[in-house]
Amino acid sequence: MLDETTIGCKLQMMRNRHVDEVLIHAIALMFQSGCRVSSVLNLSPADITANGRVILRQGKGSNPMILVPSFEPQWWLEVRQSGFNPFFYLNYMRIYRTFKDYALTMPGSFGSKNAVTASARKTAAQDVFEDTKDIEIARQTLGHKKISSTEYYINDNGKGSTKGSTKKRTSTAGAKNKGKTTA
Repeated sequence: MLDETTIGCKLQMMRNRHVDEVLIHAIALMFQSGCRVSSVLNLSPADITANGRVILRQGKGSNPMILVPSFEPQWWLEVRQSGFNPFFYLNYMRIYRTFKDYALTMPGSFGSKNAVTASARKTAAQDVFEDTKDIEIARQTLGHKKISSTEYYINDNGKGSTKGSTKKRTSTAGAKNKGKTTA
């Protein structure tokens, strides 16, 4: 999990290196909300309320999430007032490359796989679960229909179940090696 201080330092580093402000705010919103890249790419000024709340449409049939951006909320109000969509030129690969360039990834966080843009979702899920100890709240935050999907993000190894996961892995590994001799 990337902590709030680390994320803040990375965002400041981007700003010091003159990374585009739109990209910085998109990444900050992803870490705060746990939204997918597609949710950010589909934002428009109409998705920002008069009091600065952002309506994120999570996709995959989930309910929209409404939140107040914690990173420079005034910027979002200015976007709404301008009526100009600052996200129109962003694409998945640009966001992905920025995550990689600024080490906003979590190596080995999904078993043998690395989390790149999913590191924002994983961080948000783990933050919510750590604060509340309630997987249902974490599930709602990520917009998942099934708890098992959320468990994948909460666990450090990305293997799923929050209960008995060590026992499951051990028994599965034992079944795979049954009857095989080792040298």
